[in-house]
Amino acid sequence: MIVLSQSNLDSSKTYNYTELKAIALKLAQADECDSTLAITERQLANEIKIVTDKNDQILDLNGIIRENNDILNLKNKELKQVQLNLKTTTKALNWTRLGWGASVLGILAIIVIVH
Repeated sequence: MIVLSQSNLDSSKTYNYTELKAIALKLAQADECDSTLAITERQLANEIKIVTDKNDQILDLNGIIRENNDILNLKNKELKQVQLNLKTTTKALNWTRLGWGASVLGILAIIVIVH
């Protein structure tokens, strides 16, 4: 038997072998739990770092997507302007062709009338 006492208390507790063995087992289990907790905390820290890194990658990709959307919007505006310019130029070309056709017909008419 082992007697354990606390110096500031008037009482002491006596533990037999079975109780000491149970206490030792609980201490061993507590030590194992402490080790498991430390390992789990390291694993959790690693997982948090992975999630943080992935989140940063997602934020970077979102930024790239926004920039690409801005470029796409600018290109769409540019395309609309080119299409408008093409339409205007096509109209001007058609009027020019009509003018040349009318001029040629007028010249031919004058030649026919003069002869």
